[in-house]
This record gives sequence, C-alpha cells and structure tokens, in this order.
Amino acid sequence: MSLFEEILDVEKVVAFQPHPDDVDLAAGGLIKKLTSRGAEVVYVTLTDGSSGTLDLELTPEKLAEIRKKEQERAAEILEVKELIWLGYRDAYLPYSFEIRDRLIHILRKYKPELVLTPDPWVSYEAHPDHRHGGLMGAEAAFYASLPNVNRESIEEGLTPSSPSYVVFYFTEKPNLYVDITDVFKYKVKAVKMHESQFGEGIEEILKKIGEKYGAEIGVKYAEAFKAVRPYCLHVFGVFCRDF
Repeated sequence: MSLFEEILDVEKVVAFQPHPDDVDLAAGGLIKKLTSRGAEVVYVTLTDGSSGTLDLELTPEKLAEIRKKEQERAAEILEVKELIWLGYRDAYLPYSFEIRDRLIHILRKYKPELVLTPDPWVSYEAHPDHRHGGLMGAEAAFYASLPNVNRESIEEGLTPSSPSYVVFYFTEKPNLYVDITDVFKYKVKAVKMHESQFGEGIEEILKKIGEKYGAEIGVKYAEAFKAVRPYCLHVFGVFCRDF
C-alpha cells in the first residue's frame, strides 16, 4: 500500500491550524477526500483570527466573530465533524508548554491516526503563529504517547496516544502529493467562505497552485505535504527520509 493509500485509510484526524482558513487553504482537498471516505476530522484553531484585516474600522472582536462563522460554513462544506477554538490572540501566539499541553490533551482525547499541522521549519516564515503553532503541533504529536509529559491529563483519565502520521502543510519539502482533482470544487467553495480574507481572484490562485503540484504527479490538481512518522521527529529523523 502506498503512503497516499495509507493516509486515505485513516479514520480519525486532528488538524491544527493557527487561524481560521489555514487548513482549508492548504489541505481542503485532502480533508474532503478523507471525510468522503468516512474519516472523522476535528479542526483545532489556535488563535481568534482577529488581526487579519486591512480595514481600519473593523475591530478585532468583530473580525474574530466573522472569521469564526466563516470557518463554520467552510467546515460544513468539507464535512468536518468538530471545531475546537483555543482563542489565543492572532499574531501573538506564543510558544509555551501550557499550550503544548493543551494540544497533547486534545490528541489523547480524540486519538487521531493522522495529525495535520503547519510546517514550522519553512524558510522565511515571518508569522509567529505559524512557526509556534506548527512547532507545538509537532511536539504534541511526538509527546502524546509519553505518560509523564502532561501527566495531569493521564490523572484525569486520558491515556497515551500516538498518531501513525504527522503531516505538515505549507511545506517546502513535500514527499506526499494528493490528487484532489475530483474534490477541487469543494476546496474552492470552502475557501471562498472565508470572505474576509480572500477576494474574487482566489479561485484562480488555487487553480495555479493545484496545477503546479498536480504536474508533479501527472494530474490536474494536487496538494503537497511532508508526511512523517512521529519517531522521525527526534534524533531518528536523520535516518527517516521519506519514512
């Protein structure tokens, strides 16, 4: 079974995103393919999305409310089962053990086989929410199996959990290309729900990106990811390569 087939065969997914729209934009096609096959997908949005505007009249509180509703509408299109909102301030997400422990708690509660998170090691990423969110997501996936990390959640009755795959989106070094030609229209529709973030030209942008990745595997539209096993996120990573 290929890596692509293995990942499409998972039943539970937790997708960490710094802001409303990140997963839809980077992985909306993969999400729709997974949910269409019966997978249960949970989005965990780390910030409130309150900083993403050029409008001087739009307050952070109002924008956060708008973006939450936009994400809810997009999630319906992609058949996402549940949305979890952590509510940290957009553009100010810190790296912290407290937040990492919250993510570990979520992974132990939902026990996903697949964890999606932004690639924190991408070059020239100026947004701290993406750097910190991606790093905490990766660390949570690595540490969720170790009972003495966030021992409090174990004492509350949760049990250790380890995903089979950690899949990074917004990555420079993909090893997994997913053919989304058959679900591309759903991705476009979901991304368009984020009206506060994207203008009318977003469909053409999505097409160009999809075609670029599609050319790598000989299909019309594709998405690209870096997929690893959790044990590859430590010293053994130098030996893992594609796995």
